[in-house]
Amino acid sequence: SQIFYFFAENKWLIILITCATLVCGIFFLSMQIPQYQADAIIQIEDAKGGSGIHVGRNLATMLDGASSENASAIQMALIRSRYILSPVIQANGLDIVAEPKQLWIMRKLVPFVSSSKKIQVKSFKTPPKLLNKGFSLVYDKPGHFCLYSETGELIIQGAIGRLITSTDHQISLEIEAIDAPLGSEFILKKQPEFQAIQSLLKHFKITDLGSGRQPTGVLQITLTGPDPEKLMHVLDSIANIVSNKNAEKKSLEAAKTLTFLHQQLPLAKKSLEKAETDLSKYRTKSGQINIKAQSQALFAQLVTLDKQRAKLQIDKVNKLRRYTLEHPLMFQLNDRIKGIDRVRHQLEKKLKHIPVSDQIAVSFMRDVKATNSLYLILLNKIQELKVIKEGTISDVHILSYAKLPQLSLPPRRDLVYVWSIFLGLLLSAVIILMRKNFSPRVNDPHWCERKFGIVNLAIIPYSKEQSTNMGQFKNTSKVSPPLLAFRSTHNSSIESLRSLRTSLHVSLCSTSNNIITILGISPAVGKTFISCNLAYLLATSGKRVLLIDADLRRGALHNQFNIPSKPGLADLLTSKATREQVITEGCHPNLSILPCGNYPSDPSELLMSEVFKKWLKTFSKDYDLVIIDTAPLLWVTDGVLVGTLSGINFLVLGANMHRPTEIEMTAKRLSSAGVKLDGTIFNFHTSKIKQGYDYGGYKYHSTP
Repeated sequence: SQIFYFFAENKWLIILITCATLVCGIFFLSMQIPQYQADAIIQIEDAKGGSGIHVGRNLATMLDGASSENASAIQMALIRSRYILSPVIQANGLDIVAEPKQLWIMRKLVPFVSSSKKIQVKSFKTPPKLLNKGFSLVYDKPGHFCLYSETGELIIQGAIGRLITSTDHQISLEIEAIDAPLGSEFILKKQPEFQAIQSLLKHFKITDLGSGRQPTGVLQITLTGPDPEKLMHVLDSIANIVSNKNAEKKSLEAAKTLTFLHQQLPLAKKSLEKAETDLSKYRTKSGQINIKAQSQALFAQLVTLDKQRAKLQIDKVNKLRRYTLEHPLMFQLNDRIKGIDRVRHQLEKKLKHIPVSDQIAVSFMRDVKATNSLYLILLNKIQELKVIKEGTISDVHILSYAKLPQLSLPPRRDLVYVWSIFLGLLLSAVIILMRKNFSPRVNDPHWCERKFGIVNLAIIPYSKEQSTNMGQFKNTSKVSPPLLAFRSTHNSSIESLRSLRTSLHVSLCSTSNNIITILGISPAVGKTFISCNLAYLLATSGKRVLLIDADLRRGALHNQFNIPSKPGLADLLTSKATREQVITEGCHPNLSILPCGNYPSDPSELLMSEVFKKWLKTFSKDYDLVIIDTAPLLWVTDGVLVGTLSGINFLVLGANMHRPTEIEMTAKRLSSAGVKLDGTIFNFHTSKIKQGYDYGGYKYHSTP
């Protein structure tokens, strides 16, 4: 609760800082460069999809391995990688930074200034050691430019529209166009590729347009930036490169497999010729042309198995170019080959029970059939791969190229406003807590009692009614005084002063005189409020009271009673007015008022004079009580001078208005002057601190 009240006390500071940050947020919005958004749509078709438009689909599936259920996710990852983005950056010069030269603060706060000067760089190449180094390009004359290094050294110069190379051939530059006044200077920089990729990815987004968890393969590529035409070109470049890269990948795989098959074809042909020769020689030698029916059936089964095994072997060799032996696909192929081998082994056992002549014939015929089948398979695969290689169609289809955005994106005003208010509250909280920690203020009524042994006699709560009374009095100049004790006798602040009045009656029994001085450390602690209302309460109790305004610099006691400020005490001490002229009756018959009078040039000397002491003795005899309101102690010494003449001295403390060092300094000053404090009065309690009951804009001049 204490923290809450502490922040409540500083609510105007919080409001001020929050309004300032909100204004900064509005200014930030007004200074933003309009942002545009463009998108392109592509479709990723599964390699085993059933559209039927690809030639050799089954072979393509074989080349790709297992079915690509996650083809969409794979393609999205590729698009975000340098495999795709590197050629995009090179094609669109996204690694080249070219902007008008201006102060950093101007570039950040007033970015639209740069739109009046434009430059188009077609190509810019530098050695790796000069990446991220700023070059200065000057448009010195029509159709001509000069490029300088960071140290001001001329590197190259030449005509716009031509590729210019430095003498050491390390730097080359081609400026396509410059739209700026002569003499304009631009900052030119070549970024590293990874930095350009990261910068592009910040404004880059890929989403699958499927409504459910299952990806559809229809991808939307979105790009955001300040240049709508550049957005369109970059997106179209991404879509084309993705499609071309996919087609190149398939064509390259087909070419690699085709090379392998061409290497195997002569070997297969040679094996076929040898098998046919061996079979022909056997038939000529044995004279056997046909084999029996049982042998014919075994032969047919073995030939079928040999053909299947040959296909699997080709597939295995091809996949070994892409996968290791531990891949699940390789395990599957090996299991199928082992299954065929087991069946073949059983058939070969049966083959041993047929006549020997048939066994030999079947063996030669199997060799011919197997090698012939392998040769035909290789020929067919070669023909299919040639068709795929020459007419490869990409699995990535561009459904919609990017369109030039017509309208800019609406700024996130709500987000900026929320963040501005949040930062304002956070900043104000930090400032308030820093003030509390580094510049603590006393908010405990009993702090002086624990620190110096000075008892606290009263805790005066803050009265909003008193502020209202003073405001109405200043605005309407009412005849009746704004004194709180006169207008609202049951106010809580007045009740606290009544308890002080009781304590005062007890203290008067042991004092040297009946003079009471109300002291204050600084302006706006409510000394005058307490002096006036206490004097009125004492007057109502039957005491004859004289209230003196001894603040001869900025005295404002007269405002509480709606009486003139002059003539007054200063005029009485300088013999410019008589006692009858300066003392005025207050709002009670027992209360007399002595205002400050005309402000003198030597207030301290007047209060030190014997004339002042003489008049105090006179007033002390003529009245039951004399209450003196003084000037702030830390500002001037007037209060100390008056305190040495008083029988009772009360120190008024404002809640959360004084640093501990200020109170300690005041206590030392009073003690060194021989002024004894009889107690403190803690004003403005309950934390609703309103500075300035009657000291608004308090200013003191130095003592002459």
